[in-house]
Amino acid sequence: MLPATGKIFLLLLIGVTSYLFVQRAGFLISLLKLGKKEDRFDRPWARLGYALGQVLLQRCVLKNVTEKDWSGLGHMFIFYGFCLFVISYGFHIAEGFYAKLSPALFRAGFNNLFFFLLDAAGLIVIGALIWGAIRRYIMRPSRLEPIMSKGAAIILLLISFLMITGFSVEGFRLMAEDKPFADWAFVGAGFSELFINMGFKPYAETLFYFFWYFHIIIIFGFGIYLLYSKHLHILVAHPNLYFHSTAPKGSLQSITDMEEAEMFGAAEITDFSWKQLLDLYACTECGHCNANCPAGISEKPLQPKDFIVDLRDHLFTTGKELLDKQKKKGAEEEKGGCVITDVLPEDIVWDCTNCMACMEVCPVGVEHVTKIIEMRRYLVLMESRFPAVVQTAFRGMERNSNPWNLVRSTRADWVKNLDVNILSEGRGDVDVLYYVGCSGSYDVRNQKVAKSMVKIFRAAGINFGILGTEEGCCGDSARRIGNEYLYQMIGPGKHRPLQKI
Repeated sequence: MLPATGKIFLLLLIGVTSYLFVQRAGFLISLLKLGKKEDRFDRPWARLGYALGQVLLQRCVLKNVTEKDWSGLGHMFIFYGFCLFVISYGFHIAEGFYAKLSPALFRAGFNNLFFFLLDAAGLIVIGALIWGAIRRYIMRPSRLEPIMSKGAAIILLLISFLMITGFSVEGFRLMAEDKPFADWAFVGAGFSELFINMGFKPYAETLFYFFWYFHIIIIFGFGIYLLYSKHLHILVAHPNLYFHSTAPKGSLQSITDMEEAEMFGAAEITDFSWKQLLDLYACTECGHCNANCPAGISEKPLQPKDFIVDLRDHLFTTGKELLDKQKKKGAEEEKGGCVITDVLPEDIVWDCTNCMACMEVCPVGVEHVTKIIEMRRYLVLMESRFPAVVQTAFRGMERNSNPWNLVRSTRADWVKNLDVNILSEGRGDVDVLYYVGCSGSYDVRNQKVAKSMVKIFRAAGINFGILGTEEGCCGDSARRIGNEYLYQMIGPGKHRPLQKI
């Protein structure tokens, strides 16, 4: 237990840390409130189960472990070890006020087991940190940030200091106490022997308090630094996984008020939803999205990680100004900020293929594609600004119900000599309707897929048919390009119904 002055100093540390933490956290939450409303509060138990499974079992990082990339294992070791240390930090602080806390909580040998596990975890964490430093600064994969990253170095050093000072506190405590607080604290015992050999025995109690305070200050400083660094994801990843999308993979949110809405898509950072802004906080900058993005791999300007990081930097840069405008003018008049495409290269908006590989590999559930779609919607529906090739696709879907503007009368030519029921020609009733789509109908490579599907239907004995020339474009391409209006005009339910279905 600390002396009276020590307790006062500890209370001051807790008060200052809490103030700084709450102040920064309040600012970050205020920025989230600038975003649009979005309902991510459905199915709470399913969301909680998913988030706990991803975090506690570390599925979020282990899913990207491959023969060439074992970084997820190192992250898992640091996570579990650090979780154990967080528990110990609570006991450290509590013991500063209550001398008999440890005997009361740890009985029947549990005290020995706990500190044994704590020391073992500390060694594992140090080993993982050394491996992480070698991997980042010597054997750095291309998906990671530049080699001279200060943020990563600071975090590695802070955690290393926490481990070493924690072992030092154990060592000086073992020297200062007549009866060891734990017999199985083997690393602490080793540090104690080292300090005795260095002649520190007469100063054991003083050094114990010094390193105890030093350790606590690092803990508090680490907690505050997280809120200002890219490692904010340590605190935000968990809620971001909880608020993950429960919609089917690949689906997009519809615009339900096309006729009444005055604004479509995202022009400014505040046009994103609060969950889309939370994604910016959660990004770990691991680069897995870059490594799996077909646009990035083919050396196009789009790099999903950079896209998210640039949006986050833009939010933090303009955040205070946006909050001030909101206070002065009110939420209804907060527009007039910097257009996103003035901050990010417009080319990257059109590079995305919508494959969603970035979202599939992201360990913290960042939704890159939905933001790109919102930016496309603004450019297409509000600015009528898009590449010339996109205009050709829109015209083709409007005129001939396919993005290549090929004549509709040839839509079923791929089934010649296949003896397939074509409902538009009145060739019989069917049990199953096979919707082929534009690619399967017109693209030579995809026609092979459609023909293989016909073979599968026949092998399974299924009575099926196709719409033929009555089949129309589903409009999904238009929607993913950002033209929600065209999608709703030609999409599902907009084609002339057939009486025989």
